[in-house]
Order: sequence, then C-alpha cells, then structure tokens
Amino acid sequence: MAVTPGMENFAITGSVTTSLHSTSRLGHVVQELLDPSRTDQKSFVGLAFKLEAGKFGQLTYFRIYQGRLGRGSTIVNSRTWKRTRVQRLVRMHANRMEDIEEAYAGDICATFGLECASGDTFLSDASRKLALENIYVPKPVVSMAMKPKSKKDADNFLKALNRFCKEDPTFHREYNVEAKEVIVSGMGELQLEVYAQRMKAEYNCEVELGKPKVAFRETLTEKCAFDYWHRKQTGGHGQYGRVIGVCEPLPANQNLDLVFVDECIGTNVPKQFMPAIDKGFREACQKGPLIGAPVTGIRFRLKDGAHHIVDSSEIAFILAAKFAMNDVFSDGRWHILEPVMKIEATCPTEFQGSVMAALNKRQAVIISTDLIENFFSVICEAPLNCMFGFITELRSLTEGKGEYSMEYSRYAPLRPEIAEQLINESSRAQSEVSNRTSKLHIHMTDRGGFHGGFGSNAFADATAAFAETGGGFDPGVGFAEAGFASSGGFADSSGGGFRGGGFGFSRGGGSGGFGRSAFYGSGRGGRGGRGRGSRGRGRGGRGGARGKEGAKEWVPVTKLGRLVKDGKIKTLEEIYLHSLPIKEFEIIDFLLGEQLKDDVLKIMPVQKQTRAGQRTRFKAFVAIGDYNGHVGLGVKCSKEVATAIRGAIIAAKLSVIPVRRGYWGNKIGKPHTVPCKVTGKCGSVLVRLIPAPKGTGIVSAPVPKKLLQMAGIDDCYTCAKGSTGTLGNFAKATYAAIAATYSYLTPDLWKGAALTRSPYQAFAEFLKSNPLSVAQEKD
Repeated sequence: MAVTPGMENFAITGSVTTSLHSTSRLGHVVQELLDPSRTDQKSFVGLAFKLEAGKFGQLTYFRIYQGRLGRGSTIVNSRTWKRTRVQRLVRMHANRMEDIEEAYAGDICATFGLECASGDTFLSDASRKLALENIYVPKPVVSMAMKPKSKKDADNFLKALNRFCKEDPTFHREYNVEAKEVIVSGMGELQLEVYAQRMKAEYNCEVELGKPKVAFRETLTEKCAFDYWHRKQTGGHGQYGRVIGVCEPLPANQNLDLVFVDECIGTNVPKQFMPAIDKGFREACQKGPLIGAPVTGIRFRLKDGAHHIVDSSEIAFILAAKFAMNDVFSDGRWHILEPVMKIEATCPTEFQGSVMAALNKRQAVIISTDLIENFFSVICEAPLNCMFGFITELRSLTEGKGEYSMEYSRYAPLRPEIAEQLINESSRAQSEVSNRTSKLHIHMTDRGGFHGGFGSNAFADATAAFAETGGGFDPGVGFAEAGFASSGGFADSSGGGFRGGGFGFSRGGGSGGFGRSAFYGSGRGGRGGRGRGSRGRGRGGRGGARGKEGAKEWVPVTKLGRLVKDGKIKTLEEIYLHSLPIKEFEIIDFLLGEQLKDDVLKIMPVQKQTRAGQRTRFKAFVAIGDYNGHVGLGVKCSKEVATAIRGAIIAAKLSVIPVRRGYWGNKIGKPHTVPCKVTGKCGSVLVRLIPAPKGTGIVSAPVPKKLLQMAGIDDCYTCAKGSTGTLGNFAKATYAAIAATYSYLTPDLWKGAALTRSPYQAFAEFLKSNPLSVAQEKD
C-alpha cells in the first residue's frame, strides 16, 4: 500500500490529519497505524486475557495498554489488591517461549506465578483505582451432571475443574445439594464434552456426563401489585417493615435483567433501607414459582411503605421484600423463557434437503441461506432444548462432511406444551424430595432419645411432650414426643418400645409397645387399645385387637352439651351471656373446631418425699386459644408427662374465657389492642396490660406474648413486677389481666346485650323430650 502525503505527515509528527479521508479503505490503514504510545513515562496498565496451565505452572497472557512492564517489576491486581513480583517475562510464538526483559504498550506477553482470573486488570500504581473493561461473557445456557467413574479419581477431578474454571470464564461448576452431584455449565453441549475428554487425556480421569439441562428462566407476563407488612416481636428489639408497590415485566430486549426502582415520596421508607429491599428482591428471584428457575425480566417498583423508629432494620426490610415477592409469585401470571441459539450449518449441496428437514424438525427458524460453489450454508435460530445431539445427526446425514457452529442469541417464551411438561416434572421431583425428607425425619424422630437419656431437651423443651424424642436411641428409657393435637388426642406415631424398650403413647398401640387410645379406647390389641407390637420388646405380633376402634363419638352428658350438639346454641357468647358453666371440654371443640390451637408453655418435674420414697410428678402448663377473642390456661400434674399434658389441655378448654378488644385512635377502627389498662395478679407477680398504637406489636416476655397472641391481641405494652421467673404465676397473672378486659363495657363501642331467657328455659320442651339418665346428669 502506497503512503500518501497524509501518511508522511503521520510518520514525521505522529498524528493523522484529515487527508486520510477515503484512503483509509474501510478503516484498515487507521487500525494499523494508531498503536498505543510506547512511552514509559506513564504507569503500567495491563489486562490478563488468557490463562493456561503449562509445565512451569500457570501461564498468564497480558495485553499491555499503557506504560512499560519489565522483569522484576511489582504489579497489583485491581480486583484483589494483591501485589506480585514478575519473575519471568516471555513472548509466545505458538508453543515456543522467548524470554524478554521488558514489554511496552501494545505488546502481548506472558508471565508465570500470578494468582488471578481471566479478565483481571494489573497496575503498577496501586493508587489508581481502575479496571479495564473485560470481554462480554454470556451466562451459561447448558448444564450437565458430571462425576468421575472411579472414586479414586476424585482428587484429579477437582483439580481439573478448578483449572478449567480459571482458564475459561464461560465454564462454571456448582454442587447440587439435593441431588448430591456436581453440575457443570457452559455455552454448548460440545464444549462440555471437550472438557470431559480433556480430563481423560490430561488427568487420566474418566468422567460420566448426565443428561444436558437447559438454563430456563421465569418471568412475569403482566403487572402485579404487592403490599406486605412484616412484623415480628420477640420482647426486645423486633422486626418491622412494610413495602408497597408493583412488579411489572421488562421489554423483550431486557428479559434477563432485574431492575429495582425507588418511587417513594417522603420518609415512610428511609433511604438507608433501599439497598436492603433491593437485596431481598433479588434473593427472592433466585428461585421462581413454576419450575424453580431464576426469575428475570421484571422491574420491582417500590411506591410506598412504612417503618418503625426502633424495630425497623435491614434484615426486616430484606424479609419484607422476600415475602412480598412470594405474594407476587402466587398472585401473578408467569411463563418460562428458554435460550434460543443462532446456528450456522454448512454441508455439500447434495445433502441440502436432509439438513433442512433435520433443522425444521428441531423447531428452527431459517434466517438466510447461501450457495458457495458446491457447499450449502444456512443460518437459523432454534431453541437450545431442541438442539441436543444435532452434531451426531448432522454427521450421519452428511457422511461426516457437514459442520455447524452455534452461539447464544436471546431468550424467548417457551411453547405451552413444553412448559406444562416441565412444570409437571418439577412438581414430581419436589414431591420425591419431600417424601425422602419426611421419611428421614420419621426415621430419626421415632428412634427415641439420644443414647438412653431423656431426649435432647428433657425438662426444658416447651413444644414437645417431655423431650424432643422418646424412648432410648439405643437401650434406655425415655418419653415419646406424643405431639398433642388441639382436640386433646394423642399423636398417631411415636409408639413405645422402639429399639430399646422405651414407653410411648400413641393413638391406640400403633405397631408396637404399650399404647393408650386417644380418649376412651381400651383393651388389648393393635390399632384399638393396648398392644404389644413386633417392634416393642420382641413379644409377638400386634395382638388380638379386642379394644375399641379409635376415639368414641361425643355423647353429651349435660344439658348444655345437648343444646350445643343439637345446634340450639351456636356461639360461646350465648353461653357467656347467661354465665352457664361448661363442664364438657367437647363443647369448646364443637364450637371453635379447627380454629383452636394449643401450646405447651412448660413442663416441670415436681418431687415429693413420702414414706414409700421419693415421688416424682410432672406439672404441665398449656395455653389454648383461637387467635380471635378466646383464650384459656390449664395446669395439670400427673405421674406421666403425656397424661399431664392431656389433662392440662382439657383444663385449658374448660377455662376458655372471652376477650374484649379495643382500638387506638380517635376514630372507631378494627380492634387490635386491649380496651384499657388492665391488671392481673397471681402470687407475687403483677402484670399490667397497656393499649398500644397499631403496628407496635406485643412488647412483652415470651409467656405473656403467647397468651396475648392466642387471645387475638396484635398490639400491646406490658409491665410486670414480682418474681416473673416463676412461669406458672407469670402465666396466671397474664390470664387474669386478659380476663379483666371483659369487665368493661363501653356503650359507644359495644352495644349492650339485651337480656333474654336462659337457654334452659327457651329450650325446656326440647330438654324434656330428650331426658338424661340420673347417672349421666351433671347439672
């Protein structure tokens, strides 16, 4: 190429004038002449663009963009800020190395001994905090399970994975905890197969590749609003955060992005909590609602919210954003995205029809075709999920003369029939995992206490019957969990005598040990009453089953019970209005049903010295309530933990009281707190309940908090005096304070109840027509 007068000017002065105009010929001359300046007056800046494992260790390739790099120079990695001394500098000629003393801007060189990753920037001046733009590396689109064929090759397998991940930024690996396997990801099936072959050739490690998995994504199809209020109060510094906004889909060209937008006006949500909300939003998007794939292509617009001056924190707003996204997952309309690849295939013209048919079968969309001499070339787009195994088919169709290349193009919506198939497969996989987990849990919990003791938290666990598990992990005696239901019956499992002769209580004997039926079951047998099972102490089978089958149907024995069961009395308030005594706990079960929940507050051993020796009893405190204006407290002492808890539950049901609730403010609102200041006392403990504004939560110790929650009170301040360490008196004092709320009647909030005839008078004819025997009558 001849040099024009403009080029002569550049050679002399080092600048290119406008005389280049059209002589640059599509930019070729400009690209060749405008090299970086080779001055050493500026500090060194270089990019590590390639890593290679050689016989002398890791070889790092540099492209120097500014300054000079000499042997013995000290350079800094701008990502890790770790200093490294360049011991050896080489220029590469294919696989041959040439040692050099220095290199300048524009040179490509290599060195050994650098700990870095591909794309790291190196500097000689650490005060310059800069990083060069790296090459764009798309996210992996294909995943496979990979494992060594022999366990002895595990070390070489890990070494190879670490090396390949360093050298190739498109190659990723992760460990799937549920499947317990290594998942490798890359840009195509062929890439992963090449790495599998390299492991065998370079590390003598043969590996097995599983079925390829496509990196699907999930996205929203239309706007979905959210309003989540996160409140949690534990007695001290609690959690409070509210987020209000809308999630909406992004345009198709941004369907891999996640965008958070703060549109709040004012200080309802302080700005320091915005990063926490963004973090919670992105963490929630790691697993979508349809198949568990990452969620992309949505914009999270925060429009309003609320905070508390004391209880609001970053973790509170992270959780609020997460739970808000869970609401969007359940309320929004979602679909699945799949990667679409751009494919260029070439083959002799005689195979053109076969190749086109194979591409059409794989849902390919033809973009262009071309004929060059005797070869046919086609460019198309096809879903990656349909392209697995295409290279084998192409070689078979073209007698080994065809070839193709594939690169990532974009993400597009998945076809409905394929999406439905993926959702069904994901549901089946999750159910299998949950089944395995539940079986493991049953296996661990049914074996009993740890090494023959009383369980992991004997005398301390307030949520189990006596200990977390029961009956001797190996030989020993413990107590079964017995997990009491709200109706007062015993749990179906945890039969006694499993592997060591422990005693458990089950719903009628289960498959072994000595069991007791839930209510009135008795006798000797398998599923009825007592039974000696095959897994108890090795005493034969399940027995003759002479006991009664399960729990009896409730047969009322009081006038009130008859009226309740026959539907004459439909609410507890009718009973409270006339102060009718409740002598059957089944009345509470019948009227409140599944709404009723119970919780064991404490189980404590009580010892007494008698002439027969030291006697041990167990005292149980149980709270019960429906979280909507009814609460009860029961105490029972018995020789057995299970009997004590069952008796405490029955006592709590018989002591259920109504709760009067109020509101905070000068306008009538939804009741959420106590109506006024009330006080309860038991022993030395005095508890005072104080109304609180909405959103405050329950500010109290754990025991009063549990009772207040079961009573349906959301916000309340408390003040306690005395020996609050005595849990029984603490709970009784709180219960007394709650009961005091019903002593107040405010005409402007609650209408006075008109006095009517007692139910015994109103339904006297019904009671006469269905008389009770003298033995049954309790009233």
